[in-house]
Amino acid sequence: MYGQRTATDTYWDTQFYVPELGQNVKAIDYASACYIRTSWRSLNPSPGVYAWRDLNSQIGKLINGVKTRGCPSLSGLL
Repeated sequence: MYGQRTATDTYWDTQFYVPELGQNVKAIDYASACYIRTSWRSLNPSPGVYAWRDLNSQIGKLINGVKTRGCPSLSGLL
């Protein structure tokens, strides 16, 4: 599952229509990995500062959003 760094934590609950299933499904229900397209600078804005540790940062909210929804690739990593 790809997410942009500007996405909100509710992005993972976005529903998409899947013609083969004939219904809408949540993105997170079919995600087995999370990829966030961003720059290292947005993840590490200054030496020793990591955005994913700050749950008030955009990146922190996005990563925590997928983590709390149980995406297997993030479970226990952050």
